[in-house]
Amino acid sequence: MRITTKSKYGMRMIVEIAAQPEGKAASLKSIARKINASEKYLEQIVIPLTKAGYLKSLRGANGGYVMGRSAEELTAHMVIAALEGEASQRACVGEIGGCPRADTCSVIGLWQKINQAIASVTDTVTIADLVRERREKYAALGLEDSLDRVRDEKPACNE
Repeated sequence: MRITTKSKYGMRMIVEIAAQPEGKAASLKSIARKINASEKYLEQIVIPLTKAGYLKSLRGANGGYVMGRSAEELTAHMVIAALEGEASQRACVGEIGGCPRADTCSVIGLWQKINQAIASVTDTVTIADLVRERREKYAALGLEDSLDRVRDEKPACNE
């Protein structure tokens, strides 16, 4: 499974949306400010998550994005697959066809083990788990848990 910057920001964005009180929409502008990301980039990321039904767009003065699916049933794997596409699975590990060198490749087993390890984690971690972890970290640091008042001053994740 490929994990690019799109997945990194997409995961942070969906966690922020899921952390909002029930029914309260989060604007991309406030999320971008909070996670130190470009609003334009988040506009691109939100499209596949909305198409997959994981997010819903609300229009109007208090518009923005809310969860389209329960954070308890939405796994990290589902979000990453929606953002990267199932074709992001490596062909050389036999997940989207075959590699022409599979019979003689000495490292295919390594790539398969890495892919399985990633899947074993991303299939079991839900967005709700990540929201709980986020809340615990904010509480430990004495930070207010609000998109309106807190900005993540840390630099963006490195690729």
